[in-house]
Amino acid sequence: MVELLGRYSSLAFHRPLLDHAKATATRPARDGATEPAVAWRVTRRLPDATRQAIIDAYQQGDSAKALADRYGIARNTVLALVSEAGVPRKLRRMNADETAVVHRLREQGMSVRAICAHVGFKETAVRDALKRSTA
Repeated sequence: MVELLGRYSSLAFHRPLLDHAKATATRPARDGATEPAVAWRVTRRLPDATRQAIIDAYQQGDSAKALADRYGIARNTVLALVSEAGVPRKLRRMNADETAVVHRLREQGMSVRAICAHVGFKETAVRDALKRSTA
């Protein structure tokens, strides 16, 4: 197996990539180490003003996905920022009006996936809403 991998891997191709990675980011310094500490996490690389803007927007009601799209970062990064700031995570639950809309659309023959796109909830939430009313 090692021979096979050796035949198909090209150290000459990977060497510049490895050198670039080593030059641009080093691991955080350990006690007594002389190399500089570089923040690996996106949450630490973002400027303080940007981090605070994300946290403020989240607290004002913007979704993690919308903020991730706006700032070009992952949704989990937004949630990590919010969590590090001590802001409780909000879970959006389907209210009675939205549940009624889900049922009405399903009765009209709309697919669950289309309903999800219409109401803005994940498929599991829509299916759960449909099951709750029939149970």
